[in-house]
Amino acid sequence: MTSIIVTGSTGFIGKHLVSTLSQEKRDLHLLSRKGKDGSMSIDLNCVHEVDAVFAACNADTVVHLASDVRSIQSEKDIACEANMAINVMSAIQNSCRFIYLSTADEYSSSPNPISENGELHPINPYARAKFEARKALEIKAKEMNLELVVLRPFLVYGMGQPSHMFIPQLLKSIIDDKVFHYSARRKIRDYVHVSDVVQAIRLLVDCETDIGGVYNIGTGIGTSLSEVIKIVENKIGQTLNVERDQSLGVSNPDRLVSDSERIKKEIGWQPKIELSCGLSDLIETTCA
Repeated sequence: MTSIIVTGSTGFIGKHLVSTLSQEKRDLHLLSRKGKDGSMSIDLNCVHEVDAVFAACNADTVVHLASDVRSIQSEKDIACEANMAINVMSAIQNSCRFIYLSTADEYSSSPNPISENGELHPINPYARAKFEARKALEIKAKEMNLELVVLRPFLVYGMGQPSHMFIPQLLKSIIDDKVFHYSARRKIRDYVHVSDVVQAIRLLVDCETDIGGVYNIGTGIGTSLSEVIKIVENKIGQTLNVERDQSLGVSNPDRLVSDSERIKKEIGWQPKIELSCGLSDLIETTCA
């Protein structure tokens, strides 16, 4: 049985991944900052803590999801993201597949779907942190002769999505009956459901061939912020009170839509949940 270490197991994607893998009776070793939900508390910036945990686990696969998403602002924060990832990889003591969750925000805005060879131009601190961590991991993986799999999911949504994100904020404005403010810029995003992302990770964990490299995870469908609002309005049967704000969304690319042909061809992954269906489920659960 494959032994899997999951860092950031109590985060948004981590919770969904652990739920799926647990149902399959996997040998899981769960790590998180606060040690909740059956995970072990660990400071990934502490080399001694990380080394001790990995020496005891002897895992075949590491899924590194841990990230201080909302607190990444300074150069120090960016360096910390890379440091955590390198500490985790350096602690591996046997042949192992290392799956690292990066972000599509590494890419430059593009009028066309973006493949893994697309131009990289991270313009916000979070994207820069992921960019620097990925580069450091690529170097370290070569030194250690490890198989590094880098995932670039596009805009992941679903139950438990961080509250500062567009969809949770939109739904909260409905519950609170308040004006919803959003970017006046025409932001186009590829919304991929968290369960589809989890399925991609699961397939990558189980793949028996060499799959090192970068994989986009997205639907290939671009949807504007206004279109998301329209879908929600149609679902709830009312017009929302919204206002556009020129000051919002300045540090984010205007258009990010995935070309995910590589992961489809190499491991047979396909997105299954359309945005309209995913939003319906969220509305029923959140706004009921």
